[in-house]
Amino acid sequence: MAIFTFKGRSPNGKKVEGQLSAMTSEEAMSKLLSEGFEVENLTAKASKSEAKVGSVPIKDLQIFTRQMATLVDSGVHISQSLELMSQSTLHPNLKKGLGEIQNHVTQGMGLADAMSK
Repeated sequence: MAIFTFKGRSPNGKKVEGQLSAMTSEEAMSKLLSEGFEVENLTAKASKSEAKVGSVPIKDLQIFTRQMATLVDSGVHISQSLELMSQSTLHPNLKKGLGEIQNHVTQGMGLADAMSK
């Protein structure tokens, strides 16, 4: 588990800063959003040995998460939402990952399973 620090606003609108444990930045973001936080900044406290080549910046993941949620909430099918997000993102690693996830989902795999690969 990694430790993530965040800054944002609580559900009642107050500015907050804090830390939480999660396996991935996506999980950390999901936890915060599900609790009603508006996240302005999310950073992993990673040692140099934990840094990964080809990682996607937190800001790009934040944008993806918000846009994906908007598409799904408006009734766009998950597979089509992933395709649209893959086409619109500029980050090459995120584009590649979303394309692979979309392929798995199209073949019938669940979203959680596809994202865990």
